[in-house]
Amino acid sequence: MYLALLVAIVGFAVVSLMLYWDLLKLRRFLLEGTTGSFPRSREAEYYTVQEQEEPRIGEYSVVEPIAAGGYAWVFKVRDRRNRLWVAKVFMPREAGTEPEWPPAPSVVNVLDRIIGDYDENRRLHDMIRRFFSEVRVLQTVREIVSDDMWWRTILSSSQCRDREEVCEELRRYIRNIINVYDVNRDLVYFLRAGAGATYYSSAEKYVEDPPYVIIEYAEKGSVENIRDTLLSNPRHLLRFFEKVAGAVALYYISYGGVHCDIKPGNVLVSEVGGEYEPIVTDFGIARRVGEVVSMWNPGTPQFMPPEYLLYPTGSVWPTWDVYSLAATMYSIITGRIPFVQHVYIAVSRHPGIPGELKKQSRRIVESLEATIFGISMLVVNRVEDLVYRGIDLSKPVDAEVALLRMSRLSHELREGALKNFLSRDVGVLESSAEKLGLPWQLVTTVVRSLDPDPSRRPRDMVEMWLELRDAGRFLG
Repeated sequence: MYLALLVAIVGFAVVSLMLYWDLLKLRRFLLEGTTGSFPRSREAEYYTVQEQEEPRIGEYSVVEPIAAGGYAWVFKVRDRRNRLWVAKVFMPREAGTEPEWPPAPSVVNVLDRIIGDYDENRRLHDMIRRFFSEVRVLQTVREIVSDDMWWRTILSSSQCRDREEVCEELRRYIRNIINVYDVNRDLVYFLRAGAGATYYSSAEKYVEDPPYVIIEYAEKGSVENIRDTLLSNPRHLLRFFEKVAGAVALYYISYGGVHCDIKPGNVLVSEVGGEYEPIVTDFGIARRVGEVVSMWNPGTPQFMPPEYLLYPTGSVWPTWDVYSLAATMYSIITGRIPFVQHVYIAVSRHPGIPGELKKQSRRIVESLEATIFGISMLVVNRVEDLVYRGIDLSKPVDAEVALLRMSRLSHELREGALKNFLSRDVGVLESSAEKLGLPWQLVTTVVRSLDPDPSRRPRDMVEMWLELRDAGRFLG
C-alpha cells in the first residue's frame, strides 16, 4: 500500500512538473512569439530583427531618410503593424541638410550648444511650438469640414459670400490635404501646459524623445516623380491640378489660411483606383490672410510671389498661393521655372535667400539679356529701380505702396522696355502646352496668375480652382 502511494505521489509530481514546464513555454510564446518547441512565427522574427537593427523615432522604426526641409528632417518610418508612414522631425537649420537617425555626432554637438544656451534654448522651443502649430491647424480644418453646423458657418463667411454652391463643392477636397496620424504627445501636452518652460535639457533627451509629427505616406513621392506620366495625358494633368487648387482653396475658405509654400515638392502623390491623387503637404509656414510675416522661414524663392520676394515684411495676401501654384504648374509643363522668376530672385533683398542662389539667378538673367538685348544688367537694374527706389526695407512696406510698385513692374514687363523678356516665358509655355495638347484656357490662367501685380491675378484660390475646372471641361 505504501509503495503504491509513493508511486502515485511521484507520478503526480512528474505530471505537475511537465504541466508547469508547458505552461512556462506557452507563456513565453505568448509574450515573445517563440519557444523551444513551437515554430517561431515569421512576424515575430521580423519584428525582433527590426527592433534590433532599426533606429526609432518614438514608437516608429526608421526605414530611410527622405529629405531635409527648412526646419525638419523627413524619414520613411514603419509602425508595429508594418504600415509605412512619414516622420517629420524638427531640426534647427544649424543641424544641416543631411538627415540621418540617430543624428551624427556633429549634429548632437550643435544641439548641445543650442540647448546649453538659455536664450537659444528658449528660441528653439518657440520654433518647436510653431512646428506643432501645423498639426493644430490641420486638425481644425478637418473638424470644420466634418461638422455640418460648423461648415454652414463657413458658407456664410466672407470667403464664400455670393458663391456658397462653389464652396460646397470644395468640401470634397479634404482628402487632398495631408492627414496627420500621430505626434510626440508628451511634448505637445507639455508645450501647451507649460508657458515658457523648456522640455529639453540635453541633446541626448532631444535624440531619445524628438519633436516629431507622423503623417500619411504617399508612395509615389512628389509630383515631379510622375511628371512624364501626367504630361502624357492632358485630362489627368488638368484633373490633378484642379484637385491641388481645390485642396488649397478649401484650406483658404475653412481657415482663412494661405499655404505660403506651394511647390512641386509639397504636392505628394498616392495612387487610388488607378488614378493619381495629389496630397498637399507642409503647412508649417502657413499664415492667415492679413497676418504680417516674419523672417522665420522664407519659403522657397523659386516659387515665391514677387511681392513677398521683394517686400518680405508685408502682410499675407490670398493671391500668394495663386502665384505659387501657377509657378508650380509652369515648372511641371515646361520643365523649368519662369525666367522672370530669376529676375525677382536676383534683385531681391530678402535676407532669407541664399547668396549662391542669387548669384546663380543673376547669371541666368545676364545670359538671356545678352541674347535678347545684346547687353547685360539692363533688366536687373531696371527692375531694381522700379521696386526699391525710395523704399526703406527696415520697416514694413505699406501695402498700397507695394501694390503700386508691382503694378508698375507688371506694366513694364507686359508693354514696356522689358516686354521681350516676359514674352520668352509666355512663348515657352504656349509651345509646351501646344505639344501636349493642353487647352489655351489653361495657358491663359497660368499666365494671368503669374502676373507680378496681384490685382491682375485670380483674386483667391477659389477663383483659380474655378478657372482650372472650366479649362478641364474643354477636353471633355
